[in-house]
Amino acid sequence: MARPKKLGYVAGAWDAFQAVRGLTEVTALTMIQRVKESEDYKEMGYETWEEFCNEQLHCSDEKIRQRLKQLHEFGPQFLGICQRLRIKLRDIKLLESSLSDDQKSGLKKGILEIEGKKIPIDEDHTDDLKAVIDLLIERAALAKKSENITKRKLEGIDKEHKKEIQAMQKEIEALKAQLPDKEDPKWALAYMENIEKIFDQFDLALRRFAFDKRIFSDPVIPAKISGIHEQMVMRLREFSKDWNVFLYEEWGDTD
Repeated sequence: MARPKKLGYVAGAWDAFQAVRGLTEVTALTMIQRVKESEDYKEMGYETWEEFCNEQLHCSDEKIRQRLKQLHEFGPQFLGICQRLRIKLRDIKLLESSLSDDQKSGLKKGILEIEGKKIPIDEDHTDDLKAVIDLLIERAALAKKSENITKRKLEGIDKEHKKEIQAMQKEIEALKAQLPDKEDPKWALAYMENIEKIFDQFDLALRRFAFDKRIFSDPVIPAKISGIHEQMVMRLREFSKDWNVFLYEEWGDTD
């Protein structure tokens, strides 16, 4: 069979398998993968893979790429079973995130392993496979829901503390405006009072945030707070060093 005719057969098979579904779609995906890797589509006059997908497969390159990725991750045997069990595409996407690399590797060997139990991927174990797949999908859906809830909570915390930071920024700007043009000891006292006020506000805001148990919903946040603490210690040390140098330059050795 000539190459262009063979490629036309692949495209026609894809259209037909889109209607039939099941294991036949996996067969078509396997054929399409070979065409993509070999770039045989160029023999039909298509310069790019995207053109071939749009005009011959009647699908976007993105959709085909997504399906080929699933074929690679799950293997044809497991993906075929999923389609025969009428597992929806969005649920197959959830499976991608719920299975470990070891589990995905096992799928390619014809085994679905979960909690120490190994289930052969074949027609004789369809009921067991369906039960486990449904369980994995349910777990993944709950995890995603929990992640979304956590994200919304963190956004709420972030919004709450942003207001406090904005208030402190306004205080700092007000301090800048108070700097006098002439030397006057009275301005220094008022300036120090405002600095102490800002420091107290910062200390209170940081403590309210750092000791809020909601931060443990994301392990990144405690790590960032530890980073802020290290920066504060470092900056205070730098200030102490600069302050001692400044005093020495102004007053000389105070010992």
